[in-house]
Amino acid sequence: STKDEAGNWTEPTRLPINMGDYWEGTPFFDNEGKYLYFASDRKGGRGGLDLYKAQFKDGKFAKPRNLGKSYNTFGNEMFPYIHEDGSFYLASDGHVGFGGLDMFKIIADKNTGKLSGDPVNMGATVNTTYDDFWAFFN
Repeated sequence: STKDEAGNWTEPTRLPINMGDYWEGTPFFDNEGKYLYFASDRKGGRGGLDLYKAQFKDGKFAKPRNLGKSYNTFGNEMFPYIHEDGSFYLASDGHVGFGGLDMFKIIADKNTGKLSGDPVNMGATVNTTYDDFWAFFN
């Protein structure tokens, strides 16, 4: 959906990256609007829900890519979020945690912005034995 000149939203249209027989959800655009991150159970994933990203350029989406085994497990990964400092956050029930979905962080290199290392559980101050999947940062 886009805003018209009067500030009203147009009717939403289906994104071309959606696959009719699969679930796609928890979308998040990076801070520059270049990539759309989302979770999906589409064919070719590692299992459960995997995280994908699709480049958005010149008003069109490229074919989504699976973020790979460093991020995705045989469980569920979802709710991607990129902080303004470049750190990548996700919720997972496949990485070792406290139970249910836990919040994890992957550090971005300060010079290149590239993500490095494995997802790190954010610990008991953030995660519980229940599903923990989103945070707000001040």
